[in-house]
Amino acid sequence: MADKVFFKVPKVLLPKPEFRSKWATVACDQFTSEPEYWESAKKEVGDKPSMLNIVLPELYLDTPGEEEMIVNIVKTMKDYCDRGIFDETEALVYLERKTRHAERRRGLICALDLEAYSYSNDPSPIRPTEMTIVERIPPRLRVRSKALIESPHILVLIDDPERRVIEPITAAKEKMEKLYDEELMLGAGHITGYKVPSDMTQTIISELTRLSDPTRFAQKYGVDAGTPTLLYAVGDGNHSLATAKKSWDDIKATFTPEEREKQMKIHPARYCLIELNNIFDEGIEFEPIHRVLFDIKKPLIDSLKKAYPNKITTEAFPSLAALKVQVEKRALTSKDVHHFGYVGSNEFLLVGMPAGEHTLPVGAIQSFLDSPEYKSEYAKIDYIHGDDVVLSLIDQDPKKNCGIVLPMMAKDSLFTTVIKNGRLPRKTFSMGEADEKRFYFECRKIVP
Repeated sequence: MADKVFFKVPKVLLPKPEFRSKWATVACDQFTSEPEYWESAKKEVGDKPSMLNIVLPELYLDTPGEEEMIVNIVKTMKDYCDRGIFDETEALVYLERKTRHAERRRGLICALDLEAYSYSNDPSPIRPTEMTIVERIPPRLRVRSKALIESPHILVLIDDPERRVIEPITAAKEKMEKLYDEELMLGAGHITGYKVPSDMTQTIISELTRLSDPTRFAQKYGVDAGTPTLLYAVGDGNHSLATAKKSWDDIKATFTPEEREKQMKIHPARYCLIELNNIFDEGIEFEPIHRVLFDIKKPLIDSLKKAYPNKITTEAFPSLAALKVQVEKRALTSKDVHHFGYVGSNEFLLVGMPAGEHTLPVGAIQSFLDSPEYKSEYAKIDYIHGDDVVLSLIDQDPKKNCGIVLPMMAKDSLFTTVIKNGRLPRKTFSMGEADEKRFYFECRKIVP
């Protein structure tokens, strides 16, 4: 039955209790413009075993020291395995995460079948919610292709308003074996993990099978019978999942005809370890992802006005807080015109631009930022969580940096939008702010 929902109970590696104090580390794709965060993490970890030593923060991708870092990561992975850092248990892990904004966010650590996932336009059962930038895969593949173990920062969503898959575990957790109970570094909260018993595992698989039923799917989303089912929507970490997929495809290509049938069944790299979440969990909050442009050659507003003559409007506000109120308000009321916030040096503007074919403001402005006509007008773009970070990055060079502030997306519309309209523009939403992202803790072997 698990094969029908592309789901596997993994063999999970957990650090032994004496190695856990500095083990958990935030997702590598966070704080990409804040090297001071990663320096603080290094100081906190010191010489203790830590996930920090076996992941490559994306801040360092394509830098002169990247190759040496990857060599050290692979060496440390082997050292951790050889030294007996880990205990292995074959089970699902139910976890509860406490963040600054949520007292509890429920998750389920499991493995999903990469054969059921596509990062292209194929309507696969495991589907990205946002556009995948294939150019972002090769740098990540340089790490994945040499790795002995994986640890997920991938958050995958199910659409379960009846709360029958994950939530029932909460009531039973006191009778379950507690696997870990740890504080997270730099004030990021707390995680607790429990071993899910096998009888409950079968119930979870049965409920996932219910969600995947084609008749139920067509009725729920108002689509034609036969429309490919979307069971799992990637909420965070899609480029890491895409990298796992590409790595698996590369491994498959090495199988001889004689090996293929057996290896397709047993090779651990066919699956990827993820955290599964119900989109209706109260602890899951969607946050907008803002943009900061660095080293702009001319003002963004001037370029917009040139691209859309007589169609760009601006309205000034006294503060970022006041501007954000209007950004959210206009997102609910405007259709033919999309609005976003522009932040410059002591400048807070509500900008209106033609919606065109885009249903969301992020689509309209991102399309412009990616256009050949404008892409050469700035040196770098970064995708930012949090207003304070936007302001601090602009303050680094107010004459050359500017920010784009975007509205939130309602989380209960995600599945319907992706099913009916396809993938969203890249970096449309975030599941929490940077230090609320998933922290690496569990690991899994990906080599035989």
